[in-house]
Amino acid sequence: MKHITLCLIVYFSIINFGNLSLAQWIRTNNFSGIHAGVATSGTDLFASYDNRIYHTSDFGVTWSRADSTIPPNILVLSLCFHGTNLLAGIEREGVFVSSDYGKTWKQSGLKRFDSDGTMVHSIVSDNINIFAGTNKGVFRSSDSGSNWMLVGFENINVDNVFICPNGTGGTSVFASTNPLGFYRSTDDGMNWTSINPGLPNPYGVIVTGMGCSGTILFAGTAVGVYRSNDYGFSWTAVNNAMIEDYVTAIAVYGNKIFAGTEWKGVFLSMDSGASWSTVNSNVTDGVNTLIICGPYIFWGGTWRRPLSEMTTTSVKSSTDLPINFILEQNFPNPFNPSTSIAYEIPKSSFVSLDVYDMLGRKLKTLVKEDKAIGKYNVQFNADKLSSGTYFYSLRTKDFIQTKKMILLK
Repeated sequence: MKHITLCLIVYFSIINFGNLSLAQWIRTNNFSGIHAGVATSGTDLFASYDNRIYHTSDFGVTWSRADSTIPPNILVLSLCFHGTNLLAGIEREGVFVSSDYGKTWKQSGLKRFDSDGTMVHSIVSDNINIFAGTNKGVFRSSDSGSNWMLVGFENINVDNVFICPNGTGGTSVFASTNPLGFYRSTDDGMNWTSINPGLPNPYGVIVTGMGCSGTILFAGTAVGVYRSNDYGFSWTAVNNAMIEDYVTAIAVYGNKIFAGTEWKGVFLSMDSGASWSTVNSNVTDGVNTLIICGPYIFWGGTWRRPLSEMTTTSVKSSTDLPINFILEQNFPNPFNPSTSIAYEIPKSSFVSLDVYDMLGRKLKTLVKEDKAIGKYNVQFNADKLSSGTYFYSLRTKDFIQTKKMILLK
């Protein structure tokens, strides 16, 4: 794999929680071209620019190319992790899969169907199924990308697909279609329900970004952010004048909602969209993706900023109770042989916290009981396991999240 030495442009950050716009972002690279997608797994972050994919495992300090065996001169439109596999949606050529973090790639079963090609606009995973939004409809794979099934909107352009918890212990899949509007499926894409009421111009709207804070959904549109408290059956605008812009990306950190816009930068709401603050000082680039990796939020894979600068207030009571589900990154990571896993639950719930190997086999159950609202910390001892990559997954009725940890002995 060819390594590229990049210049790290560092800006000093002025932290002032009374005025969030005073703190600044750090540019971590000098990539050029059209930025299309980002994907993260643990401390690994991948970003695509035109026909190139870049990889960093140290939060943007160093980057390397990760696309040596992808056909040249074709656009990489989307990226997604499914377990330890990295998937890339390629312009007109379908989906490519890498099982070694971008060192080598092979084409999946979703390929070019005809002379028009298969445009994979977006690709998402719930660690069981993979869903791809394409110019031919929505496709699903249940075997890590080897085989695909058309599950909706045949020959309809699907701009984006998203996944969020459905409130019953599983996940829902959302599809933004043109010109049919916004749809949701609760059975892995076999049936779809229109969920346009309240969204602007419902039968022409394109939802460009989506995030979930517990069971509350947030959607980015051409005229701002919309919120749903009933799993998408109805939507309400949660904008003020400053954020009435083309919202291109949504990222959620606990109950904090970040919205990236085409012209006005990044905004942050700490009260479920009731009010917004600008958090985009010293950056003029348009925002097309936002993603959280470790303690940072990345803007387009190029700009980075610590979450603590924007989500910590100057005065915080130690008795504050959680208001959302949060699964923290284990610490330390990598670890040997013990590590700590912290999580928060905003209401009494039956909680399971399990550890899996790279093949998806359950190795240990750390928690499996009813828990009251609160913040918890669990120790995991891996003294009987060999060095390698493992996963831990937190599940409740309303929340599912999985994160990666690395054991080094």
